Amino acid sequence: MFSLKKSLKTLAKGQFCFLIMTFILLTNVSHWRDPLASWVLILMLIQPGIFLLAFVDGFRTKKAVEVEPEERGSVFT
Repeated sequence: MFSLKKSLKTLAKGQFCFLIMTFILLTNVSHWRDPLASWVLILMLIQPGIFLLAFVDGFRTKKAVEVEPEERGSVFT
C-alpha cells in the first residue's frame, strides 16, 4: 500500500538537503566556467533521484515480528 504522507515527508527532507547543498555550491559560483550547464546538470541528476527516493519510500513493507528464543520453546522437545 502506498503512503502519501510518508512519501511527502521524504520528499520534504530531500528538498531540504538539496537546498542546503545548493547554498554550499553557491559560495563559489563566481569561479565556475559555465554556471548554466552546471545548474542544468545538478537539477537533471539530483532532482529525479529525490523524487524516486520519495516514491519508493512511500510503499510500506510489512514488519516482521521477532520471536524471542525463550518463547519459541526447545527444538528437542
